[in-house]
Amino acid sequence: MDKVTQVRLQSMMQMSDKVRANDLLKLLEHFKDKIKVLSLDCFDTLIWRKTALPKDVFFDLQQRHFFQSMGFNASLRIGAEGRSRQLSALKDKGGEVKLKDIYADGFHELTQEQINDLVKEELLAEKNACFAFPPVIELMKAARKAGIKVIIVSDTYFEEYQLKEMLSFFLPKDALEIIDKIFCSCEVGRSKTSGIFSDVIQYTRCSPEQILHIGDNPVADYLMPKAFKINAFHFIHQDDCINDLIRLQDTAAKIIDPSINSVKPLYSPFRCVFSLQSFSKTNPEKFIGYASLGPIMYSFAHFLCNEITKLKEKNKNPKVLFLMWDAYLPSMACETYLGSEIGKRVRISRFASYAASFMTPDDIDSYLIEIGATNRFHDVARQLLLPEKVYDPIIRVAERSKNPASEFMKLIRRKDIVKIILA
Repeated sequence: MDKVTQVRLQSMMQMSDKVRANDLLKLLEHFKDKIKVLSLDCFDTLIWRKTALPKDVFFDLQQRHFFQSMGFNASLRIGAEGRSRQLSALKDKGGEVKLKDIYADGFHELTQEQINDLVKEELLAEKNACFAFPPVIELMKAARKAGIKVIIVSDTYFEEYQLKEMLSFFLPKDALEIIDKIFCSCEVGRSKTSGIFSDVIQYTRCSPEQILHIGDNPVADYLMPKAFKINAFHFIHQDDCINDLIRLQDTAAKIIDPSINSVKPLYSPFRCVFSLQSFSKTNPEKFIGYASLGPIMYSFAHFLCNEITKLKEKNKNPKVLFLMWDAYLPSMACETYLGSEIGKRVRISRFASYAASFMTPDDIDSYLIEIGATNRFHDVARQLLLPEKVYDPIIRVAERSKNPASEFMKLIRRKDIVKIILA
């Protein structure tokens, strides 16, 4: 959908026709006495991907052994799907295809066994990339408690048994058992935009007014069910400012690492977290803190806690110190992540930290190169922790020479002076 169409569609929709993750249970509460069926979109509603875009899964797929052994890559997989859908439309099948058709139509030389193996490989890649969205699971459980049936309606090339297999991998058993029926466009032969909701109405034996559908696509999940007089709500993932932020992060990531979207996927694991908050550019401290620094701090805390756990598993006793002031925010992030104190916040002056760093003659040389030519002989000598009775004669000799700085450094590097410093 192009930008102009999207803007026009958004202007047609009422604010009351949109729902955020935190309002899903309130929406069900409003409709629970009016509906008999809750219909949910699958991908990007019940199931989310850790990647920025659905096609990013194929860049993970192309790293898998069997996929590579066949000489396939992400680009070939994407092209095969386009060809298969064109053939389906040419044969008056509405452009709907199954996953096995994509490989069969795109690569005619494949045997049935090879096609089956490629399908299994792709299912594994999807399992690795996807996760169930907790607010929608809670919505399903609330619907079951209210005596409302739950169905899934998905525009997908996955067949029902494949989607069930994936859902069983992500969903808790009690949530999986709630699902009464899964409608897959590739099996029905119609997508949401070409009439699958008529099959939904026929299967449920309910009037359209007794069905509530929720999904993230403004056309497929809002306008289409509305056309059948089904109650429909557009599930909004993020505010516009977050969408802009994610887009800019994606652009920056590809500049830093050009292999993204050619060799490997672009991950965006925090999109679902952002959907749980409302953001505005008029509140920049929350916007920057939560959406920009938040993922960085969380990732650092996750990494640090994992490293500490690994050390403890090796029967080591790590002592965790956060050096103020720079480490104050990371220390708070780690405490929030763990829910308890992880280490101590400590302070050390620059003078003390420099003094503690002189462990070898090379350390002294490095310091002298950096600061010795400033002619601040008293300060340098004190930083090297030399006693006054030792450095006074050195400074007097240096100051009487033609090149004081050079003479000072030469005298400091005498073996007897270096021995005092290191001691």
